[in-house]
Amino acid sequence: MLYFKRGAVFTLRHLGGCVLKFSGRLVCFLLIIIFTCSQLAGPSGAMAAGRSGGHSAIMDPMGNSASQDPDSRLATMEKAIEATRKELGIPGLSLAIVKDGAVIYMKGFGLRNIERRTPVTPDTLFPIGSTTKAFTALTAMMSVDEGKLSLEDSPKKFLPYFSLMDPEANQHITIRDLLCHRTGVRGTDLALGTPALSREEVIRVAGLSKPTAKFREQFQYNNTLFSAAGEAIAKAQNSTWEKLIAQRIFKPLGMRESNTSTLDLQKSHDFSTGYMLLEETGRPMKLPVRNLSNVAPAGAINSNVRDMAQWLRLMLNGGVFNGERLVSEKSFKELFSKQMDMTGGLYYGLGWVLFKWRGYDLVSHDGGIDGYHAVVEMIPDHHVGYVLLANVDEAALEKNVRKIVWANVVGLPDQGSPNGPTASQGASNNSSTAQDHAALNELAGTYQAEGDDAFAEVTAKDGQLSLLISGQPPFTLVATGKDQFKITGLPPTYFVKVERDASGHVSGLLLKEPDDSTEFKRAVEFVPPLSVEQLMSKMTSALGGEANLRRHKTMLTTFETNFENIGMKGSGRISSKAPYAKTTNLDLMALGKKIGTIKDYFDGSKGGILTDFGPPLIRSGTELDDARINSDFYQQVLDWKKLFNSISIKRISRVKDEDVFVVVKTPLKGNPVTDYVSTKSFLVLKRETIEAGDDGESNVATEVYKDFRQVDRVLMPFEIVQQSSEFGNAVTHVKDVKFNVSIPNSVFLAGPGR
Repeated sequence: MLYFKRGAVFTLRHLGGCVLKFSGRLVCFLLIIIFTCSQLAGPSGAMAAGRSGGHSAIMDPMGNSASQDPDSRLATMEKAIEATRKELGIPGLSLAIVKDGAVIYMKGFGLRNIERRTPVTPDTLFPIGSTTKAFTALTAMMSVDEGKLSLEDSPKKFLPYFSLMDPEANQHITIRDLLCHRTGVRGTDLALGTPALSREEVIRVAGLSKPTAKFREQFQYNNTLFSAAGEAIAKAQNSTWEKLIAQRIFKPLGMRESNTSTLDLQKSHDFSTGYMLLEETGRPMKLPVRNLSNVAPAGAINSNVRDMAQWLRLMLNGGVFNGERLVSEKSFKELFSKQMDMTGGLYYGLGWVLFKWRGYDLVSHDGGIDGYHAVVEMIPDHHVGYVLLANVDEAALEKNVRKIVWANVVGLPDQGSPNGPTASQGASNNSSTAQDHAALNELAGTYQAEGDDAFAEVTAKDGQLSLLISGQPPFTLVATGKDQFKITGLPPTYFVKVERDASGHVSGLLLKEPDDSTEFKRAVEFVPPLSVEQLMSKMTSALGGEANLRRHKTMLTTFETNFENIGMKGSGRISSKAPYAKTTNLDLMALGKKIGTIKDYFDGSKGGILTDFGPPLIRSGTELDDARINSDFYQQVLDWKKLFNSISIKRISRVKDEDVFVVVKTPLKGNPVTDYVSTKSFLVLKRETIEAGDDGESNVATEVYKDFRQVDRVLMPFEIVQQSSEFGNAVTHVKDVKFNVSIPNSVFLAGPGR
């Protein structure tokens, strides 16, 4: 979802799903600051068909065999699912659908292992990521029924070591708060990315994290603190979380193949390998299975669609399975009750996301781990739900499958109108409303928020409109009617309306969201007091002058970083060589011990990220283009004509109490960079960059530069405060800078070189 005023960008996946993977993209957050110094036992017939028929068991919603009706909705759905899988490059996936207590569909698609050419079956095991959370929440309600705990108990009652930095939260925190992500502490997944920390230790690290919101006032997804709830539940039961899940859920549901261990997963004769799709080629790269034991209650279950269909049957039947009630009706209702407002019409229950979709009440949760994606989704009022497991973590798959399944199983139209096309009929034609080029050009320009420093920039190119709001990544606008545009990638409740004056001229934009709106008035055309060439010349002089800058060819920087909102620290060094080679080596520290290392390297043309606790990332496409810009030895001032296709001085704003020019730099390839340049000193005081997040989603990172010091006639910041929408503040202090030291070329290549 998009908060236009709050300056944060989320998607349904971020709000309701797991980002339990610790991929190279998550590491990028740590390194941006460094760039600037230099993340079912259904009816026996259906089950028998699933085992004897190879890969599928298909029945339509009326209970008839799909083979008797080849034109049935399920057959249509199957074709659409397979087409989507191929289009997105997903090696393999499996899908099960439950309706009215029966498994009506179950099938594997594609390959579970590309190298061995082995197919996915309904019995293929996958890690299910954060869909694990609903299992943990159910054990909480079972424990409530037994009087072993109350949701209003403090986790300290069961975990004496538990604490939070915020005094109010520390005093009043409850298990309910942990289960619905309202602690005031943002995600601290970086700590759980390394095996160097135990489950207790990652919970302790979360307790050292500065809050980023007031207690119970904002939804902030936090795997670690949800895991703390699972630990507290296990202690209340005088057991372990793993034993509870196996004995209280897997056993009564007959989930015989499911487990909570990566070792057990890999012992199976039928488990899926995980893959990552390389951005530039779209080809899958094999990833190792991540051990999630230190955050198991938040995401460590491994299962298959046959077992997960049994889980769906329990959920869709209100906690009753094969006539036996496993949790009281009252306690079950808590799971699907709105516990925390996630904004934009989304709510978090206990381990579930609750929202309206096409007018229906959906209960859902997804999970993403390195190489895997899982979705469990239900329409309880229709007693129907599905589970999707895939061996690539691709958010687009979830969105497409949601449309396809509900269109063909419940008959929900793909679009908002009752008579709209189904997903199986293909995507709607976004160009059905003609976008007149003259009309688009009329909208191009800068808009200023009333009573706010925020601005919006609309550009028109090749018949497309792009919207860039300060502090957020760019969005594409698509016309849906006269003077109204949808925002690509967001729900239809988010849109832009064009405002016009009495003469019919564009006077502003109204950015609508479900609970709010922001008005931007068309800004008077800004006439800068100096040209871009003059500005760049003054910026060069402010840094020390071209002669002083160019006489330096290498630089070695040592630094320390405090990741305030994730309870960790770091130290390391940056090796730089003109014109564009840069490598950062970072040691991560938590609880007074080293927990991992990260190497970010770029040799001028190739680059990537290596860690000792996660899969490597090879940069490609836009990420590689951005790495070149961020690695510029001369701080983007000397070679600006080579780096950027255009530079525009947009307006005058303020950083703290100082006037600044807002300068937008657009490269020929890569994402734009926005600099806030002092009108007095001509130093860059703040910089906004766009970085690719997990699943290709964009995030905005802001860096504020302070404490400028001169080193060998060159001025540079010795304090950098970076803010990320995912991780909050990181404060970096430069300890030492040395120019023109000998740095071997091997330092800038993939490998252990430091």
